[in-house]
Amino acid sequence: MESSVVLCLLGCCFILLPPGTGEVFSAIAHMEKLVAAEFELAQSLESYIIAEEARLDRIRAIGRLVSNVSEAANVNIGRYLGHPVNAYRLLRRFMSDWREIEDLVAQPATAEEFVSRLTHYKPAFPSDDDLSGAATALMRLQNTYRLAPSALVDGRIPGD
Repeated sequence: MESSVVLCLLGCCFILLPPGTGEVFSAIAHMEKLVAAEFELAQSLESYIIAEEARLDRIRAIGRLVSNVSEAANVNIGRYLGHPVNAYRLLRRFMSDWREIEDLVAQPATAEEFVSRLTHYKPAFPSDDDLSGAATALMRLQNTYRLAPSALVDGRIPGD
Protein backbone atom coordinates (compact mmCIF):
# COMPACT_ATOMS: atom_id res chain seq x y z
CA MET A 1 0.00 0.00 0.00
CA GLU A 2 2.83 2.43 0.86
CA SER A 3 4.52 1.83 -2.48
CA SER A 4 1.21 2.60 -4.18
CA VAL A 5 0.98 5.91 -2.40
CA VAL A 6 4.56 6.80 -3.26
CA LEU A 7 3.94 5.82 -6.89
CA CYS A 8 0.80 7.94 -6.92
CA LEU A 9 2.65 10.92 -5.45
CA LEU A 10 5.48 10.51 -7.94
CA GLY A 11 2.94 10.37 -10.73
CA CYS A 12 1.33 13.54 -9.45
CA CYS A 13 4.69 15.27 -9.38
CA PHE A 14 5.62 14.13 -12.89
CA ILE A 15 2.28 15.24 -14.29
CA LEU A 16 2.33 18.65 -12.63
CA LEU A 17 5.97 19.54 -13.22
CA PRO A 18 7.78 19.91 -16.53
CA PRO A 19 10.58 17.37 -17.13
CA GLY A 20 14.08 18.27 -16.03
CA THR A 21 13.17 20.91 -13.47
CA GLY A 22 14.50 18.99 -10.48
CA GLU A 23 11.40 20.00 -8.53
CA VAL A 24 10.17 16.42 -8.13
CA PHE A 25 12.75 15.79 -5.42
CA SER A 26 11.93 19.01 -3.57
CA ALA A 27 8.19 18.27 -3.80
CA ILE A 28 8.69 14.79 -2.33
CA ALA A 29 11.09 16.15 0.28
CA HIS A 30 8.46 18.73 1.22
CA MET A 31 5.82 16.01 1.47
CA GLU A 32 8.14 13.99 3.75
CA LYS A 33 8.49 17.06 5.99
CA LEU A 34 4.70 17.40 6.05
CA VAL A 35 4.35 13.76 7.16
CA ALA A 36 6.87 14.36 9.96
CA ALA A 37 5.16 17.60 10.97
CA GLU A 38 1.76 15.92 11.02
CA PHE A 39 3.14 13.13 13.22
CA GLU A 40 4.56 15.65 15.69
CA LEU A 41 1.36 17.71 15.65
CA ALA A 42 -0.73 14.59 16.25
CA GLN A 43 1.41 13.70 19.28
CA SER A 44 1.16 17.27 20.56
CA LEU A 45 -2.60 17.22 20.07
CA GLU A 46 -2.85 13.96 22.01
CA SER A 47 -0.83 15.50 24.87
CA TYR A 48 -3.12 18.53 24.82
CA ILE A 49 -6.23 16.33 24.92
CA ILE A 50 -4.85 14.34 27.86
CA ALA A 51 -4.05 17.54 29.76
CA GLU A 52 -7.48 19.01 28.98
CA GLU A 53 -9.21 15.82 30.12
CA ALA A 54 -7.25 15.92 33.40
CA ARG A 55 -8.24 19.57 33.85
CA LEU A 56 -11.89 18.77 33.15
CA ASP A 57 -11.77 15.75 35.47
CA ARG A 58 -10.55 18.03 38.28
CA ILE A 59 -13.32 20.55 37.53
CA ARG A 60 -15.89 17.72 37.56
CA ALA A 61 -14.58 16.35 40.86
CA ILE A 62 -14.79 19.73 42.56
CA GLY A 63 -18.18 20.35 40.94
CA ARG A 64 -19.56 17.05 42.26
CA LEU A 65 -18.26 17.79 45.74
CA VAL A 66 -19.74 21.28 45.79
CA SER A 67 -23.02 20.05 44.33
CA ASN A 68 -23.38 17.24 46.86
CA VAL A 69 -22.60 19.49 49.82
CA SER A 70 -24.83 22.26 48.50
CA GLU A 71 -27.78 19.89 48.08
CA ALA A 72 -27.33 18.57 51.61
CA ALA A 73 -27.05 22.11 53.01
CA ASN A 74 -30.22 23.26 51.24
CA VAL A 75 -32.33 20.57 52.89
CA ASN A 76 -32.13 22.51 56.17
CA ILE A 77 -29.88 25.56 55.88
CA GLY A 78 -30.28 26.60 59.54
CA ARG A 79 -29.33 23.19 60.83
CA TYR A 80 -26.44 22.90 58.36
CA LEU A 81 -24.96 26.29 59.29
CA GLY A 82 -25.65 25.62 62.99
CA HIS A 83 -22.82 23.12 62.96
CA PRO A 84 -19.53 25.05 63.23
CA VAL A 85 -17.58 22.58 61.06
CA ASN A 86 -20.10 22.98 58.21
CA ALA A 87 -19.83 26.78 58.45
CA TYR A 88 -16.04 26.49 58.32
CA ARG A 89 -16.16 24.12 55.33
CA LEU A 90 -18.47 26.51 53.45
CA LEU A 91 -15.98 29.35 53.93
CA ARG A 92 -13.08 27.07 52.96
CA ARG A 93 -14.86 25.98 49.74
CA PHE A 94 -15.25 29.60 48.70
CA MET A 95 -11.63 30.38 49.57
CA SER A 96 -10.19 27.24 48.02
CA ASP A 97 -12.41 25.17 45.74
CA TRP A 98 -14.13 28.04 43.96
CA ARG A 99 -10.81 29.79 43.39
CA GLU A 100 -9.38 26.59 41.95
CA ILE A 101 -12.41 26.22 39.65
CA GLU A 102 -11.98 29.82 38.54
CA ASP A 103 -8.30 29.22 37.75
CA LEU A 104 -9.02 25.97 35.93
CA VAL A 105 -11.80 27.48 33.84
CA ALA A 106 -10.26 30.88 33.15
CA GLN A 107 -6.78 29.83 32.14
CA PRO A 108 -6.50 26.58 30.21
CA ALA A 109 -2.71 26.94 29.93
CA THR A 110 -2.45 23.49 28.40
CA ALA A 111 -3.39 24.90 25.00
CA GLU A 112 -0.37 27.20 24.78
CA GLU A 113 2.16 24.49 23.88
CA PHE A 114 -0.07 22.94 21.23
CA VAL A 115 -0.96 26.31 19.68
CA SER A 116 2.73 27.28 19.67
CA ARG A 117 3.69 24.07 17.88
CA LEU A 118 0.84 24.48 15.38
CA THR A 119 1.87 28.08 14.71
CA HIS A 120 5.45 26.92 14.14
CA TYR A 121 4.41 24.49 11.40
CA LYS A 122 1.64 26.59 9.84
CA PRO A 123 3.90 28.35 7.27
CA ALA A 124 4.80 24.91 5.86
CA PHE A 125 1.16 23.86 5.47
CA PRO A 126 0.04 23.25 1.89
CA SER A 127 -1.95 25.99 0.20
CA ASP A 128 -5.33 25.76 -1.52
CA ASP A 129 -3.41 25.71 -4.83
CA ASP A 130 -1.38 22.72 -3.62
CA LEU A 131 -4.54 20.80 -2.79
CA SER A 132 -6.19 21.76 -6.08
CA GLY A 133 -3.07 20.73 -8.03
CA ALA A 134 -2.94 17.36 -6.27
CA ALA A 135 -6.62 16.75 -7.00
CA THR A 136 -6.06 17.61 -10.66
CA ALA A 137 -3.06 15.26 -10.79
CA LEU A 138 -5.13 12.44 -9.29
CA MET A 139 -7.84 12.98 -11.90
CA ARG A 140 -5.19 12.88 -14.63
CA LEU A 141 -3.81 9.62 -13.24
CA GLN A 142 -7.30 8.17 -13.10
CA ASN A 143 -8.09 9.24 -16.67
CA THR A 144 -4.71 8.29 -18.14
CA TYR A 145 -4.68 4.78 -16.69
CA ARG A 146 -8.49 4.39 -16.74
CA LEU A 147 -8.62 3.60 -13.06
CA ALA A 148 -11.83 3.14 -11.17
CA PRO A 149 -12.04 5.72 -8.37
CA SER A 150 -12.20 2.90 -5.81
CA ALA A 151 -9.01 1.35 -7.23
CA LEU A 152 -7.20 4.67 -6.96
CA VAL A 153 -8.43 5.26 -3.41
CA ASP A 154 -7.43 1.73 -2.38
CA GLY A 155 -3.99 2.17 -3.96
CA ARG A 156 -4.53 -0.53 -6.59
CA ILE A 157 -2.53 0.82 -9.49
CA PRO A 158 -1.68 -1.53 -12.40
CA GLY A 159 1.94 -2.62 -12.48
CA ASP A 160 2.39 -2.09 -8.76
